[in-house]
Amino acid sequence: MPETPLEFLLIAAVLGICGVLLAFLGRKSASQYLSLIGSAIGGTVGFIIGDAISPGTYYLAIALAVVGLILGSLLLSYAPNAALAFFTGFLGAVVAYVAFGGTDSAASRGQEPPVMASLLVMVLVFAVVYYFIEELMVLITALIGGVLVGAGVFLATPSPQDPTYAGVALGAVFLLGLVVQYARGGRDQSRGSRAHPG
Repeated sequence: MPETPLEFLLIAAVLGICGVLLAFLGRKSASQYLSLIGSAIGGTVGFIIGDAISPGTYYLAIALAVVGLILGSLLLSYAPNAALAFFTGFLGAVVAYVAFGGTDSAASRGQEPPVMASLLVMVLVFAVVYYFIEELMVLITALIGGVLVGAGVFLATPSPQDPTYAGVALGAVFLLGLVVQYARGGRDQSRGSRAHPG
């Protein structure tokens, strides 16, 4: 069985750490780590886009990963709500692209319908999430944290990569993140009510 390249293991470790921090601590508690988390998200998105445009060669993927790393760090540091909404929209676009057959060969199916559908979904999800960002913050941070951990597990899996483990990791971190954040929120409210009785 081929071994996973060292650079993939390092990226996987960074993604896993950032995902756990975001999923379990939420945006406010993880505010001091937002620059690192933004770098991990932006770099991952850039790498995925570059690899999709030019599969098999990593030059474009690495270049876009560096650009995404810088942009992600700046966005999540200075405009966290917009950055989280954008990344949630990007996840929706990926799901729509796969659902509309974008992973099939371009020769047998045109690529325009999946691309247009994914762009439309990304815009709609971004608008809804950004409008309700405060109400959805726990759900969003737990989801994005789970996605980061799942991506890390997928990268760390030796080739040929099986997405099953990544999916299990994503779901587990997402659910645990929801439980931990809601439990901590309840404790914080209880402490606040005891500190200010009546």
